[in-house]
Amino acid sequence: MKVYSDSMYGRGTIFVTPGNEHPENSEWVRVTHDDDGREVRQALQLAVTFKAGMAEVSDGLGRYLINHKLAKRSPLIIPEPLEQRILSAPILYQTPIAVGRPLVEARA
Repeated sequence: MKVYSDSMYGRGTIFVTPGNEHPENSEWVRVTHDDDGREVRQALQLAVTFKAGMAEVSDGLGRYLINHKLAKRSPLIIPEPLEQRILSAPILYQTPIAVGRPLVEARA
């Protein structure tokens, strides 16, 4: 699966340890046995190297990177929905606001 860099445009490497959260995946853990014969699972640290903003990884690791927002599924820049954008248009009033004089004119 191809994944695309979320923060780097060219080359870069990120290190992840998905076996800490998913010890059941044999691709991400090293299984050994201790002296008593019990199974010991040690999470592996994986290096994902991006070249030209793209890396080729296994499907499971690709889904992990995308779900944790460490990589993107496509290189396209998708604009934010309009509701999430902050509109910074100037506020325009119909008439100027009077400053420094009373609002009600004094009658003589």
